[in-house]
Amino acid sequence: MSAGLTRRCVKCSFTGGKWIVSGSEDGKVVLWDLQTREIVQVLEGHKDTVLGIATHPTENIIASSAMEKDLTIRLWFDTETPSNGGVKT
Repeated sequence: MSAGLTRRCVKCSFTGGKWIVSGSEDGKVVLWDLQTREIVQVLEGHKDTVLGIATHPTENIIASSAMEKDLTIRLWFDTETPSNGGVKT
């Protein structure tokens, strides 16, 4: 298991051949580099197992959904710019 991950992957989605996005039992959404197999970013915000992951076909947007203790759908937007960097939920 990679650093920072404590549970199994439950769901994943491929994004244009460069990234894989996965949801896990620990409530995290993880962005992986498909070529290097390394974690690019860990998104935290869910309180339960992430069961659903979807990616927008043309924009850098991830949708994730979680189980009973959470019951939310989160949209993760890539807001990386030279001035503010990061991902906004």
